[in-house]
Amino acid sequence: VSTLISQSKAYTSVALKQPTGNVGPLVKENAPLIGIHINEPRLIAFPGGMPLTKDGKLWGGVGISGGTVEEDQQIVDKAVEAFNDYFK
Repeated sequence: VSTLISQSKAYTSVALKQPTGNVGPLVKENAPLIGIHINEPRLIAFPGGMPLTKDGKLWGGVGISGGTVEEDQQIVDKAVEAFNDYFK
């Protein structure tokens, strides 16, 4: 299950061009994207997915799953940091 969730987190971060942790408030009742996950079951609305951008361009996304929400977010933050360090 963690593999599918991590792939969905990466997908969500690219599809919505934002961290998956930002999605939760957008899909709640009376929010702008309420119900979007019904039409697109790969969308994840909790932390652990981040888009990878460089110079304002979207390169891809990364998703982490398998730990707690906090652990997943810490690992994905390190992955984004490594991506950014690669281009220094």
